[in-house]
Amino acid sequence: MKILIMWGGGFVGLHLSKKFVSCGYDVTILAPHTEKISSLDFIKNTNLVTGSIMNDGLLKELIKNQDVVINLVGFKDKKNNDPIKSLELNCLAELKVLESIARFNPSAHHIFLGTRAQFGKINRNGKSVDENQPQQPRSFYGIHKKTCEEYLKHYHKMYGLRILSLRLVGIYGPSLDGEPKHFISKMIEKSLNGEEIIINGDGSQIQDFIYIDDLVDLIHIIIERGTKGIYNAGSGQGLPMKELGEYIIKQCESRSRIKYLTLSPEENYLDLDGCIMDIRKIREGTDWRPKTDMYGGVNKTIKWLKNREI
Repeated sequence: MKILIMWGGGFVGLHLSKKFVSCGYDVTILAPHTEKISSLDFIKNTNLVTGSIMNDGLLKELIKNQDVVINLVGFKDKKNNDPIKSLELNCLAELKVLESIARFNPSAHHIFLGTRAQFGKINRNGKSVDENQPQQPRSFYGIHKKTCEEYLKHYHKMYGLRILSLRLVGIYGPSLDGEPKHFISKMIEKSLNGEEIIINGDGSQIQDFIYIDDLVDLIHIIIERGTKGIYNAGSGQGLPMKELGEYIIKQCESRSRIKYLTLSPEENYLDLDGCIMDIRKIREGTDWRPKTDMYGGVNKTIKWLKNREI
């Protein structure tokens, strides 16, 4: 099987590439910068391409012979200050991918990663959220990911493209290039260094996260089964942020303290409230089950951060 992973040099892309190489797949990685990842042992068994997803000619050549096309490109502007860059990387890039698939390889299976940010404020702390939850995004990131979902529906209806979109919660776990890439690993790093951990609000918001190995397993199953549609994805369980922070400090045997940050009205507008993904639809569609709970995933990430080569 031939698989193209766009933005494949990042946290998720490297884990997917390593898994797919181990499965014997023919993997092509497109990344804007490849110097840092080119020395990883499994990369020598991939076709590593340095380039931009905005290059139409390059997209045509890369996409036309693939069985699966995965777009991991995403620009998350936490302060919402760069709507044009968000539009280009989150919307225009996906539109170019869809157009190239429709024109040059309409039988390809296309996988797109959406986000919990598409829902905006949910006001359902501690309760699960299914695919029918109204989407009212507040950040450009969420708005543009929601727009991409409309693009996916359009190309499916107009051209019969085989599409799948996963609306994902935060992803965490060890990083293959050695750098902490996500909120939880950065909390752990601060705790190991005895530094203050900052949590927005009062820590009562109950959040869902998905461990990287579980996400990789899910995407692998999706590819093997040719699954199509739009799904929520997470662990299906939640943990109050206060409890998460306290658990990390305890497991790190740290003297760190938690600072609960009062947000400005603008920051509060953009900040995402508690969310637990209802994963029944994706479970029924794939028979996938997450294997790693929050405590186990945090412990594995702590172990990695303690033992990594710096």
